[in-house]
Amino acid sequence: MAASPKTAAVSSTAAHAIPPVEYGSHLVGLSSGLLNPNISDGDVLDEWLSQTDETFIMKGDLQIATGDEGKEMKVKNRTVVLTDASWIEVKLLSGPAPPFLPPPGSPALVSDTRIEKKHKPLLEIHSVECEPLPGDGSEEACAKVDYPFAFRIHFFSGSASNKARQGLNKMKRLLSVKSSFDDFLKSKLVRCHSREERDQWLLVLQRLLRDRWQAQFESSLLPAPEVYTRHAFVIKSHNDRLLLLSTDWLYNVEVTYKPTCIRGMKWSIPVSSLRAVRTSQPDHLPTLAIDFDETEAKAAFDAHHRSNKGDHKELRNKLHEFVFRTQAERERFVKSIAANYWQITRKRLKVENN
Repeated sequence: MAASPKTAAVSSTAAHAIPPVEYGSHLVGLSSGLLNPNISDGDVLDEWLSQTDETFIMKGDLQIATGDEGKEMKVKNRTVVLTDASWIEVKLLSGPAPPFLPPPGSPALVSDTRIEKKHKPLLEIHSVECEPLPGDGSEEACAKVDYPFAFRIHFFSGSASNKARQGLNKMKRLLSVKSSFDDFLKSKLVRCHSREERDQWLLVLQRLLRDRWQAQFESSLLPAPEVYTRHAFVIKSHNDRLLLLSTDWLYNVEVTYKPTCIRGMKWSIPVSSLRAVRTSQPDHLPTLAIDFDETEAKAAFDAHHRSNKGDHKELRNKLHEFVFRTQAERERFVKSIAANYWQITRKRLKVENN
C-alpha cells in the first residue's frame, strides 16, 4: 500500500538548529506484524490518524514492566505505536504471555479500538535512557535473562494535585527534607528483542522528544531569532522546574503537566551575563550553581524576557542552584551552556568542579 501523507517521513520545522533526521522505512514496523490480520497497518493507523495531526513513525511488540525496582514488577506485552507526537500502547488479544514476547515479524492480534485509551503525548515524557545490561554485561550474563536489552522511559507524574503537592513541598521545607525526582516522575522498563531494536527505539524516541520540546518552546516562549538548544527537568528550592537554554538566553520556567503547558517564566538571563557555573555533589545530588552579572542581566531585559509577574525579584540572589536527576544530564547541560557562551562572547566560560 502506498504511504499516505500521515505515514510519510517526519519533516523538521524551519527553526531547527540541527539538520532534520529522515526516519527511514527500515525503522517502521520493527518487530510486529499487522495491527489486525484482516486489514493493513496503514488502514488501521490512517483511520485513527485521520482524526489527528499526527504522523506514524514506527511500531513494535515490546514488553513493558512497571513497579518499584527490587520488587516484583507488573509485566505486560504490548504493541507500541509511535507517532511524531505520541507513545501509544495497544493490548495484544493473542500471542504468548510474559515472560515471552511474540517473535519479531510475527502477526499479532491487537485491539485496534484501544489506541485512543493508551495514547500518551510525547510531551508527557521526561526522558528515555538505555538500561544497564544484567550482571557484568557479558554474553554469559545476558544469556541468563530472556530479554536483556531494554530502555527506561520516564514520565511526568502530572500536576492534577498541585495543591497537594504544594502542601507536601511546604511540609518538606518545614522538616528540612529535600524533594526528590520520585516526587515528580514515574518510569517504565521497556524490553526489546535485540540490541539493534533497543538502539533504534532509543534513537528515534530521543530525536522525537527533542523535536516536540523544541516546537513547544519556540511556539510559546522563545522570541525570534532565538533557537532552542536544550532543556533539563530540575529541582530548585523543593520545586520542579524546567531549565531552558536558547542560543542567547537561559530561562527558569514553570511547567504544568497532563496536559503539558508552560505556566510562566520565573526569570531569564542572557547567556553573555554568566560569570561562572559550578558543579557539586551535596548528598550525592548532581547540583549546578549559576553565577552571573546582575547589572548586565537586568540591562538586557525587554518585553520578551520579563517574568510572569513582571519583575525579577528572584534575581536579587545572583547565585542559583539547580539539582539534576543524573550527573550525565548535568554535564550535557553544562557543555551546551559553555558552547553557547563561546559563540556569543568568544571567551571560555569558567566551569568550577567542587
